[in-house]
Amino acid sequence: MKSKRLNIRSKNILNSILSGSSYIIILLVLFIVTSIVSPTFFSLGNLLNILAQMVPFFILGAGQTLVLVAGGIDLSVGAIGGVAGLVTGYMLINGFSIPLSVLIGLLIGAFFGLINGLIITKVHINAFITTFGMRFVAMGILSWYFAKKLVYDFPEPFRFLGIGRIGNFPFVIIIGILAFLILHVSLHYTIFGRSLYSVGSNPTASKISGINKDLIIIITYIISGIAAAFAVILFISRGNTASSRVSEGLELMAIAAALLGGASFLGGIGSITGAVLGAFILTLLGNVINLIGISILWQRLFTGVVMILVVFGNEMIRKKMSTIKK
Repeated sequence: MKSKRLNIRSKNILNSILSGSSYIIILLVLFIVTSIVSPTFFSLGNLLNILAQMVPFFILGAGQTLVLVAGGIDLSVGAIGGVAGLVTGYMLINGFSIPLSVLIGLLIGAFFGLINGLIITKVHINAFITTFGMRFVAMGILSWYFAKKLVYDFPEPFRFLGIGRIGNFPFVIIIGILAFLILHVSLHYTIFGRSLYSVGSNPTASKISGINKDLIIIITYIISGIAAAFAVILFISRGNTASSRVSEGLELMAIAAALLGGASFLGGIGSITGAVLGAFILTLLGNVINLIGISILWQRLFTGVVMILVVFGNEMIRKKMSTIKK
């Protein structure tokens, strides 16, 4: 009996090592390359700047992670965030208060997420088609109303969200820490989180056990919409400008951060800690690419190749872990 327990324990330790190995490898490679290209990379100031740049991508990736855990996907986050960010910026330059402008932006994200969730659960159109269609709806709003509008020169207190510092510490990192704590606790220590994993892993069994599957999915898409809106609000706060192209390609970055963080299209797999790692890898990769001087035309190709390799590595690790468990 004792040897059996030791054997199970050793397998669990090996599983933990394997599950984190792909992240360790890719991070080590990125750290080595970056330290060679830029000797000042490991300075405290530079690392804090990278973390500050990472926060919006983490929030996007965390929202997408929740959706993937539920067994869905959200292709509309970029366009939704664009509408929310531009409305927020437009209100700010027209004299509305910062809290009201940000709140309206977040409510816009929540509204789009609610519509996505209702269509998926009540009309029974799959998540890919629903969110792909919603992406074009939101993009249509951007093209129709905001196409020729460049919104810029926001109030300094609003810009503090993206570029403000408390001493030498970027304020946006504090926002990221708070977002991490809220989402991490919600996913791993609440009834909602446990129900979400159950819905993603086995929808039929979760329904039999009394879980309101539709409600869980609707809430998940609302959170995804809010996360998209908040991420773009942080982007425009940092850049001090917003246009109809402010969120172009962000849905792919959200999916990339979630997948790099270990989430799966199969559902029931993913974590907020993983979303942090995914966003950090994406940000660090962008930093390395810029330092090396790779043309922007090749950046997406390079990022895509790295993402495929890491996700492929994760899948191989999962298969290895399942073999060990047997």
